[in-house]
Amino acid sequence: MGENVDGTEPDRHAVVESCSFCSCIVSYQFYECYWHESDLDKEIQHFFFHQQCTDCADLSKKESLCEFCEHLRLGHLVRCGMYGDWLKRRFNIDDPEGASWGITVSFGKLQDIRQRAEHCESCCIILQTMKSEHCKLDDSFYFRLHPLDRSDEFDFYIDCKGDRLAGVLRSLNLAERFDLQRLQPPLRVDWLQVRAWLEGCNKEHGAECNPGSLQSAPPGFRLIDTEKGFVVVAPPHPCTYAALSYVWGVTADSYVRATKSTMEELETEGYLFNHPLPATIQDAICACSHLKIRYLWVDRLCIVQDDEATKDAQINAMGAIYRHSSLTLVDLEGLDMNHGLPGVTEDRYTVPTIYQTQGMCLRTVQTSYDNLVRRSKWCSRGWTFQEAMFSPKMLLFTNTGVFYECPGYDEAFQEDRFVLERREGRRFCFSAFDYGDLLSEFTGRTLTFDSDILKAISGILHWRYGSEHYFGIPFCEFPRGMLWYPSSERNVARTQEAGSMFPSWSWSSVIGKVQLPYLWYHPILSGVWVIPSTGIEKAPVHIIRPHTERREWDEAAIIRGLEVVLAWKKGCFLGRLPPMLNVNTTWRQYSDMIRSKWASLDHLIEEALGLNEIDFDRMFPSFAQGTLHPGSLLTHTQSVRVQGIELLEKEKAELHTTSGNLAIERDFIDMNWEWLSDNFSKNPDLCFDVLALSFMDEQNYSFIGSAPQNMQKYWYDSDGDTLRWDLHDPKSDFVTFKANVMVVETKDGVSRRIGIAKCYLQAWVSVSPEIRSFILV
Repeated sequence: MGENVDGTEPDRHAVVESCSFCSCIVSYQFYECYWHESDLDKEIQHFFFHQQCTDCADLSKKESLCEFCEHLRLGHLVRCGMYGDWLKRRFNIDDPEGASWGITVSFGKLQDIRQRAEHCESCCIILQTMKSEHCKLDDSFYFRLHPLDRSDEFDFYIDCKGDRLAGVLRSLNLAERFDLQRLQPPLRVDWLQVRAWLEGCNKEHGAECNPGSLQSAPPGFRLIDTEKGFVVVAPPHPCTYAALSYVWGVTADSYVRATKSTMEELETEGYLFNHPLPATIQDAICACSHLKIRYLWVDRLCIVQDDEATKDAQINAMGAIYRHSSLTLVDLEGLDMNHGLPGVTEDRYTVPTIYQTQGMCLRTVQTSYDNLVRRSKWCSRGWTFQEAMFSPKMLLFTNTGVFYECPGYDEAFQEDRFVLERREGRRFCFSAFDYGDLLSEFTGRTLTFDSDILKAISGILHWRYGSEHYFGIPFCEFPRGMLWYPSSERNVARTQEAGSMFPSWSWSSVIGKVQLPYLWYHPILSGVWVIPSTGIEKAPVHIIRPHTERREWDEAAIIRGLEVVLAWKKGCFLGRLPPMLNVNTTWRQYSDMIRSKWASLDHLIEEALGLNEIDFDRMFPSFAQGTLHPGSLLTHTQSVRVQGIELLEKEKAELHTTSGNLAIERDFIDMNWEWLSDNFSKNPDLCFDVLALSFMDEQNYSFIGSAPQNMQKYWYDSDGDTLRWDLHDPKSDFVTFKANVMVVETKDGVSRRIGIAKCYLQAWVSVSPEIRSFILV
């Protein structure tokens, strides 16, 4: 790049200082050098805006530009300022590869830009591209000019930003002749590029991307033979297949689907080639042909929809089906199955506008991959959640282009180079989901049929927990899972239709997003909880046992062990208290006793609960008589009868019980407390109980040397020392214990959840709770 140096240094500085437009620079960065406008090198400013340049002199001669843009010389900034040699020489940089370059310019207020745009081509381009319809006239706009990461030699951004996200322009190829075709995304899928992605993944990545073929197929597992156009029973040997993830939508019943009556037709060779199919399924078959994948799994055509036994088996096996697919094809933007996969058999209809100004070729930038996913109908659906979580490799079809995502790459690949913001990390990562996060994400989605809520998550639960879950709550997550609460007051009860059951104690009983306490929340079971059998056998299917994941007596386990011991001594557990604990001693001596007698926290809890001495016939006579309701959950735990309620300020309430008043912490979202209070006065025959669900510990921050406030909520040993988080550190935080409780309405021998709350363990003990049996439905 060539430039002319004109004038002495003092003259150049004088020109810059007298120029009102040069103050438009907000900041400038090159390599490791960074300036704000106040101390910007005048020589650099002069080079940017005033020095004559033979290479750029003719760039804008034929264009109509305002004074601001004539001074800005955007084409010169890019050609000579960003990619020229002058700055390299100025800073003695031999190899600026990886250098950070950028200039932030104040482009003026919206009203000024609009006035300039009437006669200025560059202002008009920027005004058209930035989203200014909701901005105020006096809002200021800035743009930042910087190289495009992962770029070709002449790529860069112009980010136009105001108080709100405005828009982005990006240019390409500042060579003498513009290659406009390179600016446009292809109208059809670039299958050569897609195959290169897949081949690279297959060669470079391990089992995380390529877990192998499905070894144990569910009963009735079928696939579409894309070469011969019909549905076949999956070959007995492991085979390679793709899977389709899409939105069924309202057109679901207008096309053929697999039923007992249609299977004979679907299994006729060529049938799918000779009969109309939804566009998305038709395009998926075509995509498999391009990718040389013979078999395709599509739920609509491969699951016999009216064979309930086979259907349930395949729904439970969704994890394995998607996990072992060679590729999942995703219709990301479709609202129904007629949308098709953009770019497969029909041209994409999203064509970005291309502009030319000051020797540059500019185009609007497509929205980011993250935004495409987040805003899609596909991402809002419950069924597609598990499909995305299980799929190791996904090819997502959009009008912007196709995206490829797999665990082996840190970010998604894309056809269109000019898609805004690549994100760090995968968009979908099943292994990263804690049960609480998984539940929150899943319940925030929608289903065409609300009654499908448990079916739509069963694949995930079976994959992660096997058969050890009950109405959406895994056995190992039971203490925390029972503490679910709606995230919004708009949540409503889910209607129980024929063949479906949503017990009140399960999160599946409400429509809308639900949440669990934080992951560090470690509640300890406070009673015996039994999941009854659904058959004729009289033995319970499962006794919920502690799963604290504390295999050793570390600091946290000891505190929770002390919690169990203190509650046990207060009569909160059914098991017989060992004589060694029936003493008043120091915290350290209690700790030594716990370590010496029990191998782990789980062993301690099991003995406190008396799980090895359960008399089921005595605890649950209704169970012994075989009179249980569907969806029942049996519990033998402490409870108190509620006779009235008084609502207090700051999310507090006082329950009037037969043994005194119980102060609890209430949650406005989880329970309609006003409704509960009104019902006591209007319906004196209603029976409400408060059941102990679990106990938990809380750390209370303490100042060094300070005494605990509200002495009644803390615990003291024989020396009068307050229980602290670290038994060996007298300056560590104080510890309190609380009881998590469930308010239930009991009628005709069964109880239904009203809501959950919590109270201090001392307060719970003070109302003399009794251990009783309940059947929750």
